[in-house]
This record gives sequence, C-alpha cells and structure tokens, in this order.
Amino acid sequence: MLPLVCETLERAERKFEAIEFRRRLAGLAPTNQINLFQLSVLLAGVGEVDESLAYCRRLLEINRHHLAAAANFLLYMNYSDRYSAAEISNERFRLGMRFTERPEKIPRRLRQPGERICIGYLGSDFYTHPVGEIVLPILESHDRSQFDVTVYHDGSHRCRLRFWVTPIHRPCKRLTII
Repeated sequence: MLPLVCETLERAERKFEAIEFRRRLAGLAPTNQINLFQLSVLLAGVGEVDESLAYCRRLLEINRHHLAAAANFLLYMNYSDRYSAAEISNERFRLGMRFTERPEKIPRRLRQPGERICIGYLGSDFYTHPVGEIVLPILESHDRSQFDVTVYHDGSHRCRLRFWVTPIHRPCKRLTII
C-alpha cells in the first residue's frame, strides 16, 4: 500500500509529500532499493542532506555496485558541512574502486600494413557551442594518414549544426547525424 501512495503522490506532482511515507516504507522494507534511492533523492531536494547520505550509505551496503547511489552520495557530500574536500576526494576514490573490475581480456587484432585506426567521437554539442569550439582543434590534431575520424552528432541543434559542418569536415572522414 505504501509504495502505491508514494507513486500516486509523485505522479500528482506532490513528490515531497511522499517523504514521510517513504520513511515508513524504509522501516518496513529496509532492503527496498527503489524506495531507498527515491527517499535519498527527495531528502536531498528538501535540504535534509545528512539523512539523504544515510539512505545512500544504506543502499550501498545492500548493493555495492549501485552506480546512481554512489554518484548521488558523492554529490550530496558536497552539500554537507560535515566533510572536507579531502574526505570527499578519499570517498570518491574508495567508491570508484568498486567499479573498476577488470573486463574480460579482448584479443588483440593485428592491423594490416597501412591500415588506419578508426576513431569515433559521439556528442550532442558539435555546433556553435563552446564544446564544439574546443573539440575542433582536437579533431584537427589527428594524423589523417594514421587515423580515420568520424563524428557522430546526436544533438537536437541540427539547424545550427550546418554552420559548423564545413570546419568539422576538414579533419574528419565522416560526420554522421544520428
């Protein structure tokens, strides 16, 4: 019943009224990850940072690989006056180590003589935007005899992209609009 009440309040744009119900649910179902996460977000939204951090911490004890909880925990630490910059940095490193498991080793593929390495850049700011201005010299710095560079633009500014297409095409093999 409590999850339904919380969901109904949130759909009615009354999400902060759900805090008390989510607290009760956290007491009744202390391992409900969705509730713990939502509760931590809501509490941070009303300035209850320390309580929000406690729920993030509890969630990370239940699921040590909950990436969103880890990210929010680090973010909310910045809003608390209890932590120094050094403590936040140390916590960032400690949490980051949880997500550094080594992937399966990928077999190395031998390149043919003269074969170029393909590089792709994906972004939504390849237009007259500061990011576009920063990326252009990076694209131009690739040695075209050794690299094929493709830019994949997935932004909504397609109309403004045309002003940037000419400069970006010079250093790129392709510009693909997704």
